[in-house]
Amino acid sequence: MATNENDIEAILQQAPEGIDRADVVRLYEKYEGKSLDILTELWNLPNDPVKNTSCDERKWNEIRDICDYMNEEYDRLMQKARRQHHNITSI
Repeated sequence: MATNENDIEAILQQAPEGIDRADVVRLYEKYEGKSLDILTELWNLPNDPVKNTSCDERKWNEIRDICDYMNEEYDRLMQKARRQHHNITSI
């Protein structure tokens, strides 16, 4: 596959420091010019698909996380209060 110099330059600008132009050209041919695949390999990124969650689902997850955190804090507070109450009554 013939390499496009503009594509090679664009990939080199986004690649990690120290990447050799010859490596980019080799990957360009390997991945048939697909910049995303080339940069993924250069940066050693996993090629896992990103799970797209809906805005509502993300908001509910955030709300659930906040509620879980508040429950944990409430439990800590109650345990502390029980210990203090136990210490006072055992005197």
